[in-house]
Amino acid sequence: DFKQYLMGSGCGPAGTSKHIRILKKFMRLALELGHHENTDFQLKAFAGTRVPAKKKIYLTKDEIDLMAGLNLDGKQALAKERDRFIVSYYLLLRYGDSVNISRGSIVAHDGRTYYRNVAEKTAHESFVPVSPAALAILEAREFDLSGGANQDSNRKLKMIAALAGINTNMANGGDGITPKSALMTTHTARRSAATNLLLDGVPISEIMQLGGWKN
Repeated sequence: DFKQYLMGSGCGPAGTSKHIRILKKFMRLALELGHHENTDFQLKAFAGTRVPAKKKIYLTKDEIDLMAGLNLDGKQALAKERDRFIVSYYLLLRYGDSVNISRGSIVAHDGRTYYRNVAEKTAHESFVPVSPAALAILEAREFDLSGGANQDSNRKLKMIAALAGINTNMANGGDGITPKSALMTTHTARRSAATNLLLDGVPISEIMQLGGWKN
């Protein structure tokens, strides 16, 4: 019932699984503290739905350019979402960090501009070179990319990608074929950045530092 409620509220499989994992942690801790004797959380069925790897996409550089160049005049909400996605791509940011971008995190060193990010999720500090394209967006937005809920952003990104023509048919496990735009999420920006850096020959150790990955 809880999973059906989450899915009906617009939460995808990954988000639903995250809520289940958190709930299980609290139940396990409460059991250890003697607050209850309910061990249902240990049952195999008490689990979220793992998202198959083939449903996790990345955008090529050409597809990133399609999104960046999309004319969204008169669609301010979509335009801001697109800009946040593009900046997240260039700075390898999670959604939670992208909505908290600030001008004070811009650092100049040896003639180059960097963005100092302290990840909300892991507290990892990274310094990422700021590309001219990202800096232009940030200045135009006055470094304000704040927004609403992640789920709402995911819905907007699917619309934006469809408008940009990113509709390649993707094999979707046993579910048949799905347009690439329908698989877009806020995390696609970060995954795309890491993947394209790797394809460009950037060492994995450097990508890990930029994005704050431990493994």
